[in-house]
Amino acid sequence: MTEIQIHLIILLVTFMVQKALRDSMQHDYAKWKQRFGIPDKWDFYFNPNISHKNKYSKVFWLSITPISDAWHTLSTLWQFYFVYVLMTQFGFWYGLAIGAGGVFIVFNGLYNFLRYKPYIKL
Repeated sequence: MTEIQIHLIILLVTFMVQKALRDSMQHDYAKWKQRFGIPDKWDFYFNPNISHKNKYSKVFWLSITPISDAWHTLSTLWQFYFVYVLMTQFGFWYGLAIGAGGVFIVFNGLYNFLRYKPYIKL
């Protein structure tokens, strides 16, 4: 197995883990909160039902949207790793272009395109 294949497998697994964690927390947040003893004052960061609203609340949170809640932070770290792997494998500029383009296409283009189609359920 080549180094790029190993990195791509790691990327796929870590993306699945963070997506599963996000979905699990979103649907069962009350149970997770009780299990880990998350205080009410931390809901703004961990509760997926309200934490995404942080980026709309104040100028400070708007300026740090990539880390404004746990779920943006996980996605941002994964995207940075994705771009880093491509930059190390294909060279700085070429990897950066492919990585940034891939992040834009996957997270901003393809997902939103598929999400709003009535015949495709995501």
